Amino acid sequence: MIGPLSPHLCQLSPADRVYYRNLYCGVCKSLKNRFGRISTLTLSHDVAFLGLLFPQQPQCPSTSVPCTLYPWRKVLALPEENPIIQSCLLINTIFSFCKYYDHQQDGDPHSWKYFFFRKLFREGTSLLEQAGLSESELQEIIAQQIQVESLTDLSIEAYTKPVANLSARLFGQFFAVPENESLIRLLGRLYIQMIALYDGIQDYQEDQQQNRFNLFLCLEKKSNRKDAFEQVHLVSKRFLNLALEVCPEENRKLLHDSFCFGFISRLKNVEQNLWTNSKHP
Repeated sequence: MIGPLSPHLCQLSPADRVYYRNLYCGVCKSLKNRFGRISTLTLSHDVAFLGLLFPQQPQCPSTSVPCTLYPWRKVLALPEENPIIQSCLLINTIFSFCKYYDHQQDGDPHSWKYFFFRKLFREGTSLLEQAGLSESELQEIIAQQIQVESLTDLSIEAYTKPVANLSARLFGQFFAVPENESLIRLLGRLYIQMIALYDGIQDYQEDQQQNRFNLFLCLEKKSNRKDAFEQVHLVSKRFLNLALEVCPEENRKLLHDSFCFGFISRLKNVEQNLWTNSKHP
């Protein structure tokens, strides 16, 4: 259960809480059925949050199934044949491949842990093909991203361009309707920028010590920490406003509350921790 877009469920209305849980549990159950129980450890709350960009599908109601984590418990979950679950499963698989290749090419000493997800990476290639992607194409995108990160004095857009372009492509493919495709693609780019900045704040000290690329640190060096945080908040605000614009009306309040009571409160915490625990250049 990872991902900075995870909501504080207690802050949601009862109906919204039920729908979000049904969506999350549906993706989790689909992962387990397709790739085995351990593959559910790759599931990100970000994927469930992005699932809110789809209109609800009343013709595919939730069903009672055993919980993946606690099999003796029953949970309500959207069924695997629901188009929302199918798309979220694809997106989660593609992002998992990207993380795997990024850790490989970065020489991450902990990349051995992906051995436990070997079924996902062995059989998930069929899902890549459904999305019009290949392993070699994803590897090339990650290689381009790492190359860009070796450059200096670039903008947020330039530093995130390779993966942001992939995200824009996926958002356009899965979420768009003809009248909002350009907005949805922009939302995909903003999503990558926002997550890269959040991760940069969260991993600030560790990345400094290990001399790893950190987008937030790059912004801080170009100006100062206060200005860098202002850019983070600007990107986050643009993402939320655009997400609310393209979100189906029935999910708008849930998306707003999930973001504000989840990501924004989490961002404030990591921001405060950074000011408290580290000195800026």
